[in-house]
Amino acid sequence: MTFHPQKCKVLSVANDRYEHILPFQLFIYNLGGTLLDYISSEKDLGVIVSTTLSTDEQCAKRYSIMNQKLGMLKRVCYFTKNANQKRALYLAIVRSQLNHCCVVWRPTSESKIDRLESIQKRAVKWILNEQYHHYSDWEYTCRLRDLRLLPIRSFFILNDLIIFHKIYNDIYCIKLPSYFRSFNDNDRSRLRSTVTAPVYYNNERATLDLSSMRAVSHDDKSLKCTLSSVSPTLKRSFFYRVHLLWNHLPLSMREERMPPKFKALLTTHLWDVVMKPD
Repeated sequence: MTFHPQKCKVLSVANDRYEHILPFQLFIYNLGGTLLDYISSEKDLGVIVSTTLSTDEQCAKRYSIMNQKLGMLKRVCYFTKNANQKRALYLAIVRSQLNHCCVVWRPTSESKIDRLESIQKRAVKWILNEQYHHYSDWEYTCRLRDLRLLPIRSFFILNDLIIFHKIYNDIYCIKLPSYFRSFNDNDRSRLRSTVTAPVYYNNERATLDLSSMRAVSHDDKSLKCTLSSVSPTLKRSFFYRVHLLWNHLPLSMREERMPPKFKALLTTHLWDVVMKPD
């Protein structure tokens, strides 16, 4: 394979604390006699990768595109009043922007998820011809249920767990990292009787039932991370964040090996959690 020097860049992945050190220790890369430029971020297969592996730029780009697509729908499809047609258009043109590699770049902070949710809320008002109606949180959730549209947070969790389920059951080409293993009897015997919720779940308050997490007992389908130290970047990564979600699914759901059946059970479970009154 021949690479074009003008299309190649150098991107160093490092922690924020190294950003003032690395520029003075850069190695000079060249390709075919052409010096390669260092960059802070670059798009690879539709996903923007930054030097700190932050998803800020990718999320901002997705938000901008979705906002433009929704505005286009409102201008072009003003003539239709059918909710089913509008819903199909929204899913195909607007929310489809979240489908591509979302397990890699999906936001984990409340602010980023709420920003994307605001677009879906405006879309729901357009679909139901209620542009000037103010929704309470419960009204908005009920309208999502009527339209069979998961909240954005639950949509990301659904996609994460579907991929993880295939990896866990060796249906996917990707394998589970070696630093994860199943809980054994010794692990369970060392667990305290009251288990506090991981810090990560503070960002999932609307999706997870934290009050029930103290009573969770890990089984042989639960996974344990064997790393002694976990960096903030790793905590945001796919495998680490999803193994926590996986451990708190009902055992009967985790024992289901067929992906279509697991997806149906998971979708029902997420709706039950979303619609559960506080």
